[in-house]
Amino acid sequence: MGKNLILAAKFLTIALFAALAAWSFMALWMLIDSLNSTSDIRQTIIATFHIALLGSYAVGLPVAVLVFAMSKKHLIQSPTTLFMIATLSGIMMALASLVIGDAGAALLFGMPSFIAAMTYAVLGWFWILKPLRKTSHV
Repeated sequence: MGKNLILAAKFLTIALFAALAAWSFMALWMLIDSLNSTSDIRQTIIATFHIALLGSYAVGLPVAVLVFAMSKKHLIQSPTTLFMIATLSGIMMALASLVIGDAGAALLFGMPSFIAAMTYAVLGWFWILKPLRKTSHV
């Protein structure tokens, strides 16, 4: 029971860091874009943090947990597969944003999605899979 709670806490923390990484890209892009205008965009930047949190917890976290549950044994042995899954997922989200919207949508939603997917992969490897690799002796 204790191991499952620690694992859940790690997943929730990784989701928070993924949201922060995605949001920081959006916030930086909006700040640079606002240099040409006189409007105050602080409220917009703060509001986008809620979008990043929603995306990370509503989309990224369930996907990460399902991938972990279904292929934990293989991912422990092959970090290359993990990073390939994350890269292809991020690319597909960026392409979907491009198709549904335009280049601006791909930049505003696709790139943060890609950054969040890579954050899930890197932190998931170092905080969850690599420690399991050491303890399982596979």
